[in-house]
Amino acid sequence: MRLLVTSLIMTCSMSLSFGQTISAQAGVAGADFSDALGAINGGYAADVIELATDGGFYELSAADSVTVPLTIRAAAGLAVKPTIRVAVGDTIGRYLKVWADLTVENVIFDGKRSDGSLNAFTSKDVVAFAPNPVTGTQENTPRMDVTFKGCEFYDVSEDGSGGYSGKANAIRLVKENTDAEDGVKALYGVLTVEDCHFENIYDEVILAQKVSGTDDPAIRAADSVYVRNTTFNNCAGPDNQGIICWKGAKGAQVLTAVLTLENLTFYNSNPRTIYSRESENFTVRNILIANTNPLGKAGTLINIDRDGSSISYIDTTGIDTTGMSAVVMFTGGPGESTGFGNATIDSTTIFGYDPGFADAANGDLTIGADSPVCGIGYGGQAISDLNWATACAVNTSVDDNVYMADSFQLHQAYPNPFNPSTTIGFSLDNAAQVKLNVYDLRGALITTLVNNNLEAGHHSVNFNSNAAAAGVYLYTMTVNGQTYTRKMVLLK
Repeated sequence: MRLLVTSLIMTCSMSLSFGQTISAQAGVAGADFSDALGAINGGYAADVIELATDGGFYELSAADSVTVPLTIRAAAGLAVKPTIRVAVGDTIGRYLKVWADLTVENVIFDGKRSDGSLNAFTSKDVVAFAPNPVTGTQENTPRMDVTFKGCEFYDVSEDGSGGYSGKANAIRLVKENTDAEDGVKALYGVLTVEDCHFENIYDEVILAQKVSGTDDPAIRAADSVYVRNTTFNNCAGPDNQGIICWKGAKGAQVLTAVLTLENLTFYNSNPRTIYSRESENFTVRNILIANTNPLGKAGTLINIDRDGSSISYIDTTGIDTTGMSAVVMFTGGPGESTGFGNATIDSTTIFGYDPGFADAANGDLTIGADSPVCGIGYGGQAISDLNWATACAVNTSVDDNVYMADSFQLHQAYPNPFNPSTTIGFSLDNAAQVKLNVYDLRGALITTLVNNNLEAGHHSVNFNSNAAAAGVYLYTMTVNGQTYTRKMVLLK
């Protein structure tokens, strides 16, 4: 290792300090991706690995770990994203096991080797997040902030056959010190998956299994989870596994502050696209599900439960139930085992339009400006991964009501998450005294946005967060003795 690190340092720079970048060159001995990662894990003072070879293949011969906060990214200006894959002749159970903050930008993870053979992901995942094995306990492991942006994952299965007989995930939380799925002990702070593409993944794509056995907020599985502007193509698994699964322990309350899945496209994939169990505050919206590929026994396109959870603005087309005993389109309600809370489904925003893909058979899911799913989604956006909907204009006339009382309607803050400001809209049936307050999660009053007599009609007010810290905030509206509270998230 001493010679390896020396070679890497000579290739990159003679005097790096913490916060510096290592430029990794594909196929260059001593300066490849695995060399850079080994050097940083070994104490070399850098926190960014930049994959600098245009369209380069960074071939791993052994699994590795991310043990310190790290960014892995493609160098700016590359015409083709770099790819991390397995070297011919090697089999790797997983690519990375992570127990520190990680950001990955514009990188491809491919399970196919250069000779066309497939790697067998025997650890059942490409990237796994787990507690630090040195500290050994969940409580001593800091929450990991994890971001995948502009990344692509291809050809992931457990047996390497390329069929649907193996189980393997792209991104997974695992149990403390083991890979067993019966009780997650790793903890996310904020998990963000944005502008990504998943294809040929043969089990759940993003999985958190039995994420909590307690209602203690100090060890909840995540503070917030965001998956947006992302596509899942030909993703499926045995027994109709869900594509995105956030599975709370049966009978236990799951205190995840915010889970938001929005502007997602599922094509030729399992009918069970999203599955949430015993999870609060799970928002699912602007989801396009097309041409499902049934492989399991039964299923639900989208399943949510518990307080604060909702399904809205969904378009489905070509739902194939061949050979399946039953398919329930959408389910929402109380927790499966606890019976606690209540999720809602906005049936008025469930559609069945053909989006008119440009060339779906060849992987082009672009929708044109005349597509019926343009402008009908939450926020006036298209119901689609917006990377396929660049021709769609935003429809500012779309009404995004999320709560209707007897005398008023309270709208979801938009944008949400936001930085630095967001707009809260509300409507009154009659003139009334209105109070609208913003609180932090401890219940401390941040500001009063409205405390006036207002006329009937639609109103909006801006909340500027310049003086506020990043985190989850509550906004509460009271009219004629009726009060309702929603959540919004400030990202900085």
